[in-house]
Amino acid sequence: MCILPVTTAPAQTRRAAAPAQALLPLQRQRLALDALTGEPITALADQHQVSRKFIYQQTAKAQRALDEAFAPPPPDQEVLFYLPVTRAWLHQLMLALILLCHSSLRGVVELLRDLFDYSVSLGTVHNVVCAAVADARRHNTAQDLSAVRIGAHDEIYQADWPVLVGADVASTFCYLLSREEHCDADTWGVRLLELRDQGLRPQATIADAGGALRGGQAEAWPDVPCRRDVFHLLQPAEQLVSYLRNRAYQAIAARTTFEQKLARAQRPLRHKRAARQRAARQRRQQRLGSQVGNARQEEARAIALADDVAVLLAWLRDDILTVAGPATATRQALYDFVVAELRARTPGCPHRVPRQLYHSLPEQVEAGSQPLAERGLTLPAERTSRIESLDLEHFPRHVGRHLEVLGQLPQVRVEGTGEGQDVVALVGQVRHHGLDTVRAARRAGT
Repeated sequence: MCILPVTTAPAQTRRAAAPAQALLPLQRQRLALDALTGEPITALADQHQVSRKFIYQQTAKAQRALDEAFAPPPPDQEVLFYLPVTRAWLHQLMLALILLCHSSLRGVVELLRDLFDYSVSLGTVHNVVCAAVADARRHNTAQDLSAVRIGAHDEIYQADWPVLVGADVASTFCYLLSREEHCDADTWGVRLLELRDQGLRPQATIADAGGALRGGQAEAWPDVPCRRDVFHLLQPAEQLVSYLRNRAYQAIAARTTFEQKLARAQRPLRHKRAARQRAARQRRQQRLGSQVGNARQEEARAIALADDVAVLLAWLRDDILTVAGPATATRQALYDFVVAELRARTPGCPHRVPRQLYHSLPEQVEAGSQPLAERGLTLPAERTSRIESLDLEHFPRHVGRHLEVLGQLPQVRVEGTGEGQDVVALVGQVRHHGLDTVRAARRAGT
């Protein structure tokens, strides 16, 4: 029996770390930058004793970092707040869209469908609006209307139903919006008496010439004057200016057409013509020459008429019917002058002259010419003055041009409130002076 000595196996030595694992972060960055700048991949692998796959991995990491650094900023996805959407909140949203955003009922349905993924019928939106009417009526009847000083009243129609409307001129607050079955004096009187119970005691009202409205106010508020609005006077006046301006353009076009025909008829002939043809050509030239002369005269008359009427109605709008301005006597004199000149200049189209112009001066203009204190207006004393001599550089450009035109007429006086932006009237005593000077100044560019 043989006993052999026991021998132990040598301990395995630990494997050395791979060169790629031994690289520090800065060395890896440098390796990726060298690869991105175009260094050969094989040479970098041999230099650092790493595989080409490892270099490609580091290059991809560096490329992603560069892309993220230079990428455009992402959209703002920060959540501002979370809103609990309940059925009551949706009803509030429907009312807000209709009353504040003036959306249609179908627009509300589309918004809820597209943004909230909430399906609602057209009838549901209509019922929500109708359900809020009672609460809105109670809220409106609780308002104190004692602060309203000047009210504006009118009728509008919604689906052939008359709606009585009243609004405060200063704040545009609508204190009356009532759909009625009839639009008569009794209905207006009842609604105005109800507003009197809410404290509405205006100094005056403004309305059109409707008999029902004025009759109802005369019965309910006999002590409150109802002034006539100027819109129904100025609107047809502006239409008259547009009509005369278009007619002047047509006269210019007609004159241009006749001149072109005459120019073609006067072209020299290339070949000799017979005596009969030459005589016919001469008669045609004479006829076209006569038409050109008539067209030029008609053009001059049309342009002069359009300019005169435009100046007259500009005085009516800016000087006579303005809220603040000269005294009643001056307004009445200018008003009579404008009406007389319009009558003299529009004999061919009397139906286009507003019939309201042939009446007396609107009563709200007379009220507007009262002292400021009587109309409830206040103005600093240092800004209330009469301007006898003016420096046109201190006025707006359009006011200065108007002053230059009127300044060429004799006996011109200007009244204002001090600064250029506060000019309230241009008073010209032009009853005995025609508009030739004004028209000449307008054509000269002033």
